[in-house]
Amino acid sequence: MTHTATQVRGLVEVVDEHHPEAERVPVLTRARSGTSIMVDTEKTERIRERVRGLLSEGRVEYFIGYEAGSDPLHVSPSFVQQTDEVEHLVWNLMSINNLVTYLKRYRKQRMGLLVKGCDSRSVIELLKLHQVKRENVYLLGVPCTGILDPKKVAARCNPAAILAIREDHDLVFIEVGVEGRTDEPQVLEFEKHDLLFDKCRSCDYPNPLVYDELVGDPVPVRARVGGKFEDVEHLEQSSIEERLSFWQEQFNKCIRCYACKNVCPMCFCAECLWEKRDPQWVTKYPNPNDTFTFHMIRAYHMVGRCTGCMECERVCPVDIPLGTIFKKIEKDCLELFDYQPGLELDVVPPLSTFDEGDQSQEDLLR
Repeated sequence: MTHTATQVRGLVEVVDEHHPEAERVPVLTRARSGTSIMVDTEKTERIRERVRGLLSEGRVEYFIGYEAGSDPLHVSPSFVQQTDEVEHLVWNLMSINNLVTYLKRYRKQRMGLLVKGCDSRSVIELLKLHQVKRENVYLLGVPCTGILDPKKVAARCNPAAILAIREDHDLVFIEVGVEGRTDEPQVLEFEKHDLLFDKCRSCDYPNPLVYDELVGDPVPVRARVGGKFEDVEHLEQSSIEERLSFWQEQFNKCIRCYACKNVCPMCFCAECLWEKRDPQWVTKYPNPNDTFTFHMIRAYHMVGRCTGCMECERVCPVDIPLGTIFKKIEKDCLELFDYQPGLELDVVPPLSTFDEGDQSQEDLLR
């Protein structure tokens, strides 16, 4: 459905600094590169105000949040150490990165971190596994109504023409410039669930489970669009030979860039298996056997740890559906051990303990 900007002016705000109403609706945030980006003005200002206070009070040495990226559909991690840098911080519908991955790199410093509900589950697992100390981390929680997938947005409109993006309940309005016209942009209307990341369409925890301070009121759980394990259940219906063929085809695309490993908050080994030389489990060369081995070993290392943030799949440059592997592991953990990672601090992961009531070997090898 297409409207003129004036027809939905109450729902869409303009971020183009040259637009005639830009001064009346001051929602432009400028990145260092000069990129315009749509922000949630209220949450952004509250985040900036609180971070400014944390730095001034010496509560944290630095704060990690989001800032405008290279284009309107992306944000980047922002590392703020000085109070005059807080103006870089933003919050919007594109704030997808799981910033918890940086905790494992700077665990000895007092740091502040912006976390969504899904991100907070990663924090819980790192605390449970003694990878970070709770007293060293100040968590600023943000209730999340779902993050837009840039690929889904780009499939519906030209990213270079986007002037503004705004949500209103279950609708998203994207204002785009019309070629050859500057007076009246088009506003495209979409159902929000059609543009969300797949993980957001089945999210059970939109509010942070652990935090020191909450920015905004808690939000209700969205109605699920499809089943969480649909893709897993579809593969489970295939024969072993078909599943093997599917994953061999997928892993043959792998260029061994290790982006999946590097972005994962749960990959924290001091020396990764691909770096080992004695014994040498896999080579660094992207040959099929070693690539398959690398991904399978990494998957087994994530049993009882992976919280389903899906960052590995998001950053994969060749679009391997890595999330399907980890959802399969999550599904098995839930069925075999009644365990979901990242929900409770005092519940021990299943592979870290032994219980006589655990499933039999036959069940585990089915």
